[in-house]
Amino acid sequence: MQTLLYGKVASLRSEVAAILARRGHDVQVCARPEEARRYGAETEPPLIVLILADEADLDACREIWAGEKGIERTILIVLPDESGASMLDILEDHGIDDFYLGTVEAARFNARMQFLERKVHAKRRRRLSEAELAARARQQAVVAELGKQALARTDVQTMLDYAVQGTVAALNARCGVILTAETPEATFRLQAAWGWEPALPPETEVPPGPAYLPGYALHDGAPIVIDDAAAETRFALPPWMLDVGVRSGLCLVIDGRTQPFGMLAVFSLAPGAFGKQDVDFVQAVVNILSETIKARAAEEALRESEAKARAILSTTVDGIITIDERGCVESFNAAAERIFGYTAEEVIGKNVKILMPSPYREEHDGYIENYHRTGRRKIIGIGREIIGQRKNGEIFPMDLSVSEVRLNGRRIYSGIVRDISSRRQMEREILRISDQERRRIGQDLHDGLGQMMTGIGLISQSRARKKKKKGLEEARQVQEIAELIQEADQYARSLTRGLTPVELDAGGLMTALRRLASNAERLFGVRCDLAADEEVLVHDNSVATHLYRIAQEAVSNAVKHGKARHVTIHMERENDEVILRVVDDGVGFPEVLDEEKRGMGVHIMRYRARIMGAKLDIRSREEGGTEIRCQLPRPEAAMTFSRGHRP
Repeated sequence: MQTLLYGKVASLRSEVAAILARRGHDVQVCARPEEARRYGAETEPPLIVLILADEADLDACREIWAGEKGIERTILIVLPDESGASMLDILEDHGIDDFYLGTVEAARFNARMQFLERKVHAKRRRRLSEAELAARARQQAVVAELGKQALARTDVQTMLDYAVQGTVAALNARCGVILTAETPEATFRLQAAWGWEPALPPETEVPPGPAYLPGYALHDGAPIVIDDAAAETRFALPPWMLDVGVRSGLCLVIDGRTQPFGMLAVFSLAPGAFGKQDVDFVQAVVNILSETIKARAAEEALRESEAKARAILSTTVDGIITIDERGCVESFNAAAERIFGYTAEEVIGKNVKILMPSPYREEHDGYIENYHRTGRRKIIGIGREIIGQRKNGEIFPMDLSVSEVRLNGRRIYSGIVRDISSRRQMEREILRISDQERRRIGQDLHDGLGQMMTGIGLISQSRARKKKKKGLEEARQVQEIAELIQEADQYARSLTRGLTPVELDAGGLMTALRRLASNAERLFGVRCDLAADEEVLVHDNSVATHLYRIAQEAVSNAVKHGKARHVTIHMERENDEVILRVVDDGVGFPEVLDEEKRGMGVHIMRYRARIMGAKLDIRSREEGGTEIRCQLPRPEAAMTFSRGHRP
């Protein structure tokens, strides 16, 4: 342990220094105040021992222990003369950790040092725990933001720029870079960079092949950890990396749709700066980038394929269906036949509702009648995503655009249908990966740091009890340490519950909703109830997580935007449907609201409902407040309609 020892009296310095050296301290002995201040500022020793020979030395000692702001130290004042007791009141007001009063006796001084050493180690463990929690939280935030950008269909370059910047910041690294190559044999070119001084020019590149880090990473495929760049023998770093003085680094490959897209690397000026948890975090970032790039590439390939098909066949790939005022089908093109599995002869003359699942099938005629009576449009002239049903009973998501045409004095409706199962599958996969990474980080916090904190807390409590039984003075301080460790453990567990809100069992959703209601009351100061006549079991954990997130967003909106004082979460099962309702007594929800003024929360709730094949309605209640209703038909078939399963 590094220790700073200051005192004007040479004999006392030598005597105390000898005791500290025998206890294994790395002691820096200073006879002059300016020497002690300089050493304290340069090395930041965790323990300072000041021999206060007389009251005239008080100002010099005060300057030494004040040190630099933000540096946590443990300070012992040695008052070798019994007359120094008169200074105790002055010293106690300045945050001194302990005092030693009287002649320096080895046994008594050793006992005092044993207590202080434990205090120093406890402070160090607490700082390490706090730093670890803060680092994990920063990393979680980066992964969550990337997942959100992927869902919001942010362009790839913006995501790459954020990935480099966020990864460097979360790891407290010096700089980072993303390099890409058109083929594994091509030159690597700069795609995104952060933290380089001076900034890297756009034409920055690295030769291909395993002789340099990027090519070696592609060839090896596994994460590459550089502990000491000066001793690295597997590959070379390009000169522009060495010029900034990097000593350690971390490099992972970003996969593309048919071949590697490139690599993400971060660097530090200190050796051995990256460990396994850092590798796991960067792997999560790379996974989201990879899946996004693959999805965008697949979408682009699909668009090119559709364009070629239209050019070759001169026909549309979208289903086109026309119906009359009564809803009877008049035309059904070849693409519609492929989409729904019916032949035109089987459909023409029948009501179009045969292409819809319940409950939309039963409601369709009422929509047409309401439009004819009021002229109020709900879908005509507006593109919308709905659920269709094929001949074999399979349900699937589709985009529907309906237009109205008056022909020869009568009214017909033309609908253009596009099957978006593949797009939904890709979006669901991105969301699954993001949730999986959050769950993994949460599990790591629980199983790793959480268990460690629990163990440390139990040890500290045991030590406190033993010292209290012995009547030792330091028992209170040890108990305080145990309580601080317990607080840190509770904080880690709350982080874990936020990352994995729904347990992996059928009843996990109800447990999570009860916890949500309790947390809302505690955090927002409102009344929040869970109303359920029976336990509603949802066996699909992905569906349960979506329902929980919708309820969480609805409760948050009710308090923050609706100014509600009472919120009720209803969980019900009617026939073979699961219904989630969140009802509040706030200011209500405007029926007409500019899309640009709607927050991301409403969009994300609707998106999650679509992913499950559910129907989400938001309305103001006549008696005041807002009701958000998520109706999930046949939950045993939820999340499967695009995979070719029958409901």
